[in-house]
Amino acid sequence: MNRDTVNITIARLAMAVWVYGVLRLVGLSSPGFWTAVVLGALSLTVLTPAVRRLFVRSRWPYRLYRARRNPRLAGAFHLPARAGLFERLYQRVRAPRWCRTDDLSAVFRDQGKLLREGNIVPAVLVQANALLFERGADDAPANVIYTTDSDAEQPVARMLEVARKIFSLKDTKPDDADEARFARMVSYELGRDFRVTVPEKLSGGLDLTYTTIMVHRRHLPEGRLAVPYFPLVIHPESRAAMILPARYWPDDFLDEWVQIGGGG
Repeated sequence: MNRDTVNITIARLAMAVWVYGVLRLVGLSSPGFWTAVVLGALSLTVLTPAVRRLFVRSRWPYRLYRARRNPRLAGAFHLPARAGLFERLYQRVRAPRWCRTDDLSAVFRDQGKLLREGNIVPAVLVQANALLFERGADDAPANVIYTTDSDAEQPVARMLEVARKIFSLKDTKPDDADEARFARMVSYELGRDFRVTVPEKLSGGLDLTYTTIMVHRRHLPEGRLAVPYFPLVIHPESRAAMILPARYWPDDFLDEWVQIGGGG
């Protein structure tokens, strides 16, 4: 028998004896039953991280966007039509512990306002935590640019070019003041930059804004950033922005995004 298995078994027996003895000392009736309850609760606590990993690995949480979609709204980007129980469960995201004192906490604070009253605009990725490109469990920040110019021609293709230009400034020290500012922003990956206007010399004539967002995996197909463009929700009264949850994307865009990203 494996030595580790023997040690674990001995430890469990010792724990059971200890719990049983404590329960008898305090005079609790049916100490055997309560010993089993306590050990069961401890086992669940130990197993919770493993169960969570298995749950995430199943990819099931990241396919909820397909469930009970309203066919009448499937032809365009839209905000939630109503906040039923299923919708609230799908939309709900919890701030990681590290984020509760971070400037990105504004995203969680203003999420309801964004989904009720926000404006949907096209956005592209500048850079993101590398973990977001793979399947996983943790949400993470990203930097994006977006435009509110609804009359712009081919905005996504043009923004992708601008995003590449901004990212190319990473770890450089340009002489130009505007370029130097953006070089500092993209080089400091822990920075939080909200609603920064992109200067014309970088924007290629587009009205662009650079901002930091929190990427919520459960709102993306397959739970990862598979494609560098997506709809963003902004609000004039909030510096926060968020990717529009995939449940509210039109069918053609959703299918294209999943196909390019290699999702199922």
